[in-house]
Amino acid sequence: MPRTTVIRHIKALEELGRITVVNTGRRALPILIGADRPLTKGFYKRLEQLVLQASANLSKMDTLTDRHKM
Repeated sequence: MPRTTVIRHIKALEELGRITVVNTGRRALPILIGADRPLTKGFYKRLEQLVLQASANLSKMDTLTDRHKM
């Protein structure tokens, strides 16, 4: 998935109040809001896994891109 698409989806979730984003230097970590509700707990847990995996993959891609620029 293109980086811009991921960023757009994260911003949309943030605007809806579903997540909050914490900046930690080069990374932005999405934190789920309302994940403790019984009806949505499983959904949010899986979503969290997918977002964290996508974030890690983007970080790896950034590192590879930086190496190629040298």
